[in-house]
Amino acid sequence: PPGLIVPRRELLKIREAVGTEDQHIEALNALYAAEPDQDTFHRLAEHYRINGDFEREARLIEEAALAGFATLDDRLRLGMIKASAGKIPEAILILQDIDRELADDITHPRFALFNLMIADERPLDAVRYGQTWITRWDMPWATEEFQRIMSAAGYPDLANGITTDENGF
Repeated sequence: PPGLIVPRRELLKIREAVGTEDQHIEALNALYAAEPDQDTFHRLAEHYRINGDFEREARLIEEAALAGFATLDDRLRLGMIKASAGKIPEAILILQDIDRELADDITHPRFALFNLMIADERPLDAVRYGQTWITRWDMPWATEEFQRIMSAAGYPDLANGITTDENGF
């Protein structure tokens, strides 16, 4: 109930100051359950991350994304957690969504997406995405890196399709 928010915030302050870590997290969880907000979300996510509880961190980020206050970086983190848990198709979907929102000069999430598509045996999708990105980037090294990754993954013929030429293949 809304009337309990202030006491929960006060309890959280007390538990932060003198309580155990478990008491602090219990109070933080209670506050977040009663009144989810970005600050409390980030504090909980940080706790889970520091303590290696990536499954709970992922669930929390998914909830925050649905509530509309997970940032682009939070969602990128979710994609990386999914990928490291072997949930490659889920990670790809998250990173594809993020790709639509990124500024053109942001490369690291795109290289992650490229590599995940190859790992998921979707090299044609990887080439399509890679070709799209390099035609927008003024980064000659990126073309070479995409080609190197494709060749190393066993797709040397497809690697040649990634060029700075807008027509690709």
